[in-house]
Amino acid sequence: MAKYILKRLGQSVLTIIIIVSVVFLLMRMMPTDYFFTEDELIKLTEAQKQSKLESAGLLDPPLVQLGNFYKNMFTLEYIYAEKQQANINTRLHAGVAEQARAVVSDTISRYYTDTSAAEKEIDKINNKILTDTIIAKIIDSALQGENGSDSAYVAEQFASGLSDKALGTLYKDAKKAVGEDAAGKMRDELRAALSREMTELVGTVDLEVNATGFKNVLNHLNPANYRFTFFLGNSYRIRHGVSVLEIIADKFPISMAIGLCSLGLALILGVVLGILQARYKGGILDNVCAGYTIFINAVPHLVSYTLIMYVCAHLFNMPMTYRSNFPVLSAIPPILCLSTASTASYMLWMRRYMVDELNKDYIRLAQLKGFTTTQVMFRHVMKNAFLPLAQYLPYNILLTVGGSLLAESFFSVPGMGPLLTQAISRYDTNLVQAIVLFYATLGILGVFVGDLLLGILDPRISLTKKGGTR
Repeated sequence: MAKYILKRLGQSVLTIIIIVSVVFLLMRMMPTDYFFTEDELIKLTEAQKQSKLESAGLLDPPLVQLGNFYKNMFTLEYIYAEKQQANINTRLHAGVAEQARAVVSDTISRYYTDTSAAEKEIDKINNKILTDTIIAKIIDSALQGENGSDSAYVAEQFASGLSDKALGTLYKDAKKAVGEDAAGKMRDELRAALSREMTELVGTVDLEVNATGFKNVLNHLNPANYRFTFFLGNSYRIRHGVSVLEIIADKFPISMAIGLCSLGLALILGVVLGILQARYKGGILDNVCAGYTIFINAVPHLVSYTLIMYVCAHLFNMPMTYRSNFPVLSAIPPILCLSTASTASYMLWMRRYMVDELNKDYIRLAQLKGFTTTQVMFRHVMKNAFLPLAQYLPYNILLTVGGSLLAESFFSVPGMGPLLTQAISRYDTNLVQAIVLFYATLGILGVFVGDLLLGILDPRISLTKKGGTR
């Protein structure tokens, strides 16, 4: 089994590489104007355009560009400095916020005689002036630049920034509460206390983000200091400058939720009704379901979608198009539309497989042994009849979560369905490549998982012997 899995994985990866490489080379045959936005085409000179294309590597030979594409797709980044900077920011933010608010509270409490007024002033300064956002900006500003690792400089910037934010409001209010002289003393004392506390706090934190010497060697040998990046480029036209993976990540959850719900509904209805059709072959239910299957396959999907939209909107007061402020309610019509064809397909094939199994000799033998019709149906027929459907179930699941072009466009669902056609129509090459890679991976992975599932469910099928391979 392990040998088969490795072999099929290798074949799958090779197939995906071939598909993506062919699409990449075809996209590179397109005119270079499509690598610019409409505004850039108007504003940039020819020399500027050539310079931008050259810096992006788009003037290199196609095979060189293909090699760079795979190189950029799978890279390891050394992120020790990034991790150290994040750790510094986290430690400083917590410490600065705590110390600054403690100093403000202590100073105000010692000068204000009215306890209620002091509490109001402390609450005002801490929650409206020295907020987390303001403190984060002060820290970021102090750590940037050449002096960002100088403790004395950083501490002074913290104290100065905090004082500027807090003292203006505090001094104005304090003059009314404790008098001008006391307010002046309180202001000077607060500034000195902030400077002292910030100096002490910053002294406990190593601000150097780049290690040196032997520590630097050890950091480069530590796998935790590396990050694997999967980069497919940025969008040129759909969302200029945004990573194509980010665009897909924004839309995929919507399509996945709608797709899985529709597939689950279709699977339950289709399998159950298919079993009942086979059980009561030639009856009313069988004829009604057969009529439904013929109607769905004969009538264009847009017609059935329109009927479902009309019924949902006028009888159940549901939105006619997808609305982000009502995601659950507005997702019901597209879910129903997507499940109509799948339900008919599952009914048709489940009934067919069930009828085929019912006519086999082992079923007649089970009946002669005294098994009831229900026992025969559930113990023997249904299990064997479901195997062909189970083989393609992973494939259907993975492709369904990728979105539906027709249904999502019809109901204005901001999912994956219309994204490929939009990317092609607007010549967004990087986005086209990413979506092709996405769908190719889903399709090939679905077939691979389906084979494994069939081998697990049916012990008669061997995936390792020559006679059992597919």
